[in-house]
Amino acid sequence: VPTNAAGVTARRWLGANGGVAAIEIATPARLAERLVGAELAAAGRRPISTPLIDITVREVMRYAPGNFGSVAEHPATITSLRDLHRELRVAGPAAADSLRSASRRGREAARVSSMVAERLAEQWYDEADLLALAIERLRSGAELFGRGIAFLPRIERGLAAELLRAIGERSDLHVLTEW
Repeated sequence: VPTNAAGVTARRWLGANGGVAAIEIATPARLAERLVGAELAAAGRRPISTPLIDITVREVMRYAPGNFGSVAEHPATITSLRDLHRELRVAGPAAADSLRSASRRGREAARVSSMVAERLAEQWYDEADLLALAIERLRSGAELFGRGIAFLPRIERGLAAELLRAIGERSDLHVLTEW
């Protein structure tokens, strides 16, 4: 399912309309976590938190503000760069490249995101790390369930869509777009 809210809705609808046994409802990130989360944890990395990203953005702004100099310490700048960082990460590497080439402002925002990612990568992992590693493992032959259903998927690009493609390559995946 695309979101946890969609998963709750699907479970409730299934329960009210006859029920289904032996299913698991998960978002792409949650599925990726089930597939490779233990591997990342075994490597000594921990799940990242919003406050940690905020602290790291503040640190980058303090030491390398670039064109953000006059607004580097403003809370809205930190929040905006944090949110952009998360969006760029799950959109995949091509998104950051596109932003870099779009404008000077885009280049600066992509630079900050890259610096944040570099500072966090050794000890922490985020949704993008989970998705990228799950895609890599699936494409290298990792075991997977026999049948899956993508329920009400968003027409997406990025790592979540790439994970669905990788699942489709390795299992019997059905896509349901309406009730």
